[in-house]
Amino acid sequence: MWFFKTADRREVIALATLATMFNMNCFLFILKFIPHVPKIALLSDRNFFLISLPISSLLLLAGIFFFNPFHKVRDWSSKLLLFLFPTVIVFAIVWNRGDLIPDSAKIFVCFSVLFIGAYYAVRVIGKRSDMLHSPSIEEPSPSRWVRNQGFSRLATVIALTAVFFGFAIRDLGTFAAVDEALWLYGRIPKYWNAFASLEPAKTNISDKPGITVALTTGFGLLSENNPKAWKDLEGNYRHIDDFFRLFRLPIVVLATLLLPLFYYLLERLSGKTSALFAYSFIALSPVTIGMTKIINPDSLLWLFAPLSLFAYLAYVKRRHLGFLLLSGGLLGLALLTKYVANILFVFVLGIIFLEYVFRKEEEPFLVYLKRSLLAYAVWTFTAISVFFVLFPATWVKPVKILNATIFSQAFEKVTYLFIALFAIILADSLLNRSRFTGAIAGFLRRRYRFVALSIGIIWTMFFLFVTTDVWTGMKPYDFMTILAAPKTVLKGANIFGVFASNAYPLVFGVTPFVFFLLIAASFIAIRKRHLRTAAGKFVFFGVLFIMLYYAGTTISKVGAITRYQIMLFPIAGAIAGISLSLFLKTLLKSSVGNQPWSAKLIPTILAVIIVSGLTTLFMTPFPLSYASVLLPRQYGLDVKDMGEGSYEAAQYLNSFPDAYKLVIWSDKDGVCKFFNGVCKSGFDWSAYSKIHLDYYVVTSGRESRTGKFVGSAVRSARSDTIRLDEFYDRTDPQWELLINDRPSQFIKIFPNTQ
Repeated sequence: MWFFKTADRREVIALATLATMFNMNCFLFILKFIPHVPKIALLSDRNFFLISLPISSLLLLAGIFFFNPFHKVRDWSSKLLLFLFPTVIVFAIVWNRGDLIPDSAKIFVCFSVLFIGAYYAVRVIGKRSDMLHSPSIEEPSPSRWVRNQGFSRLATVIALTAVFFGFAIRDLGTFAAVDEALWLYGRIPKYWNAFASLEPAKTNISDKPGITVALTTGFGLLSENNPKAWKDLEGNYRHIDDFFRLFRLPIVVLATLLLPLFYYLLERLSGKTSALFAYSFIALSPVTIGMTKIINPDSLLWLFAPLSLFAYLAYVKRRHLGFLLLSGGLLGLALLTKYVANILFVFVLGIIFLEYVFRKEEEPFLVYLKRSLLAYAVWTFTAISVFFVLFPATWVKPVKILNATIFSQAFEKVTYLFIALFAIILADSLLNRSRFTGAIAGFLRRRYRFVALSIGIIWTMFFLFVTTDVWTGMKPYDFMTILAAPKTVLKGANIFGVFASNAYPLVFGVTPFVFFLLIAASFIAIRKRHLRTAAGKFVFFGVLFIMLYYAGTTISKVGAITRYQIMLFPIAGAIAGISLSLFLKTLLKSSVGNQPWSAKLIPTILAVIIVSGLTTLFMTPFPLSYASVLLPRQYGLDVKDMGEGSYEAAQYLNSFPDAYKLVIWSDKDGVCKFFNGVCKSGFDWSAYSKIHLDYYVVTSGRESRTGKFVGSAVRSARSDTIRLDEFYDRTDPQWELLINDRPSQFIKIFPNTQ
């Protein structure tokens, strides 16, 4: 073997001895779990292995680093692999005998496999660096990049980030969001308790999986390690708003820290001006600000998933390995947040072909494809590695990695189609020198303007159809009714109706400025001077991603309510910002002579965007329920609201002198969190017949749910049924709050007059 031929004799003897000690310890450790093997008293003692295994492994590591300097990664890593290999093989052989191999051994095998994968990934990157990394494009150092931006741009980015943070922390503790209790009282403590008790399997806290939510909000447990103590306010020194603020603030802080990364990646991708426009739209988006306030996977997904896509597109343009690894790491975090991020695996595979169709450079398709697939493999391995390291449940059940990716619930409708497509591409590359796929790509490449025009026409017609449907009285499709039951949308419309309804929250959930730019985006970018630039390609890639997302939700039979498509809002903002920049470039180049207004045009438009964005935020007390002024007032977007107005309703009731004596019923538990009296929120008719309810609190978001329960009770002829469903259409409440002044989303309070 190469080691025994090249290593010093002392190193051979020392490391061979230490490796033997380590591997013998591991083998004896396994033997104690195998039945019918004579037990040795010393080996039966658990404390023996708690001491011997760490000591033998540390001695082996110390020996390797004694003879091999740490900076010579290839030397020490290859020797470490050599000495770990026997134990990994034995543990892997007995893996299926769950009763034989303990969790610690499974963790050892998994991390060893990860280490082996990382070792060979580094070797491949080193050998194929010319394929993955272009030395012709030099990335500036951080200090140089900052100097290149200029004071005014950096000051604008910092100011916009500060505005985002200010509005995100506004009223941070004075609302109770739907489903937050599942995280606050269950999933977050469960994750950290499993971690503390060394039970990795129990870190599987949700089917989302929401690991990043637990990691981020876990800081709140440092102050209060028993969140359930806050559920009963009686006797507590702190109020429930302090509790909410304690756990929500880490998400807001993380979002604020990551937000400038949008500017950096877009600047690397499309230039300073377009990045600044896009960043303004992203940072001032009411919907994303509102989502950031809530403890939910979607509050982080809108960061990780779009950033991963932007980083990958920056890599496509600049071919710098750092962007590829950053994109993979962000994708791993997105997968840890919500499995819907798997759509990036499909889309990035599509980008490989789209990039070839639109790129300027001439290159044999087979050469291009091999380089792109190698980058895709490194990108995927990086994402899976991050997912594995931060999700302890995968340490003992690696199959969860498959359950989180190609076999996830969000991916199940297209799993086999994706596998078949990838297999065809790979087989054609290896066996047929990509003649089949290359012919298709070449055909589209020769007609790239027609491809772009087709995308633009379909996108614009689709956008205009949704707009026209709404402006003509929701005909032929009532989008609000379709999305009212997002998991059973096909019961209320056909396939196209569901597809169109998915765009409704985005079309009217962005500001009017972004709305018009999205309509015109494709036709702005299709100009010959723009189409094959990174900025122009981004517009078409972004448009296609949004449409692919809607197609995916439609195939999955899920309605994309605002929260379900939150990752699309930053992408829409980026499309609008880049399109505006391309439009201004065309306008300025077409002007005759040195017009005095041209130098002031861009700062003026930026100022208009910021002022209008700030005005919108100040006029939107409930940002997650924001709807554009272009949406008729009788309609709303947040058809499955997260509990807006609950705090205000509770404060109204608390203003009564005898509030603590009152008994109320609310269709949302959020009101109960802040109400000082007795609050009921279920449908226990027999219990309500024995008490006197003083007030009823109803909200538009629960009208359908309440109607189902009341209808069921009426059909069963229960005499004690309270017709709660009748309050929703009544126009004589004692108190009413219209969310963002829209009648379609309300919270009402009615006194019990019986």
